[in-house]
Amino acid sequence: CGLFATNLLGSYATVVKVEEHTFCDWRRLALLGMMFAAVLFFMAFMPESPKWLAQQGHVQAAKLALRRLRVGDTTAEEIELE
Repeated sequence: CGLFATNLLGSYATVVKVEEHTFCDWRRLALLGMMFAAVLFFMAFMPESPKWLAQQGHVQAAKLALRRLRVGDTTAEEIELE
């Protein structure tokens, strides 16, 4: 998906016309690919969705993910879950 999006956007965003010749600016294309790679890298550190974990039967893991995502006191929400 990331490679397809990089190629698709790169074909429109990196074509440079110089003296009536059309070139692909490889620096812009490489930067675009690095941005997609950085997004995917940081997604690895995002916690799972508490809703998805609860639906899969992992209620304890859902509570831990909810605590990690929420700031402050989550005891009222835990009481509602039980």
